[in-house]
Amino acid sequence: MKETAFVYRNNLLCAETMPLAEIAEDVETPFCCLSDSQIRTNWDAFVTPFATMMSGAYYSVRANPNLSALRTFIQAGAGLQVCSAGELERAIQAGALPSQILFCGTGKDRDDLTAALLAGASRVHLESVSEIGFLADLARLLDIRVSVVLRLNVVGSPRA
Repeated sequence: MKETAFVYRNNLLCAETMPLAEIAEDVETPFCCLSDSQIRTNWDAFVTPFATMMSGAYYSVRANPNLSALRTFIQAGAGLQVCSAGELERAIQAGALPSQILFCGTGKDRDDLTAALLAGASRVHLESVSEIGFLADLARLLDIRVSVVLRLNVVGSPRA
């Protein structure tokens, strides 16, 4: 079993070495307590088995937009996956470089795609003909090149 940063010490539940009861005295409860070392341990356990098979791994800003947590993921080697201009801004605030940002998600509008282009997101996932058109027009207008990934949903069965 993997070690955890959350352990009992002298009958007090602690995050690393800090008793959670002491934290609860200083912050509004209920609260969520994260451990940098636990995030790193879990991230390493997740990506290590796939290291030879992938070119990158991304943590979803939507899953936890906490700037400290996002910084820890970046320091651990994660890229950040964003789905909106707001999440993109959060990723940049956390210190992500454009090369570490993957912009994807359904329903991206012109503002989202413009933000992705202007920020220099490393890749933009496109999922509809309208998104392809929006991005092509914007890239031409802004004179920006962008790498895209197309998601195709094939309906029906292949012909023999």
